Amino acid sequence: MIDGARLNSDNLRLDSPVYALGKSIYYGRSWKARGLKVCLLVPEEGNEALKSVRLSRKVLKPFKNGPIVNLTTRLVDCRKPKSHIALILDQKDFLALMYFMNKRFHLKLES
Repeated sequence: MIDGARLNSDNLRLDSPVYALGKSIYYGRSWKARGLKVCLLVPEEGNEALKSVRLSRKVLKPFKNGPIVNLTTRLVDCRKPKSHIALILDQKDFLALMYFMNKRFHLKLES
């Protein structure tokens, strides 16, 4: 008999190696992204300047159900706000990070 926890589709993603890789990169535990902190560039209130903020569902809400490109162009390293995550990581690791963020924050991003 199959374990009851395995029947839930949300728990199936936890067994995915891509999800595990993205999670380790997001939390900075991967040797490829040691110390990486993912932030989002958002406009400051009152002016056009962009500031970097830590990710949360509230901050990511405007990107929900939208194209993935809108989000990827705003992802930066918190320690160096001028360096984009897409340029720091190689393609495989970046796609794993986006897969993890899509599942973790329930973004439902479109390709």
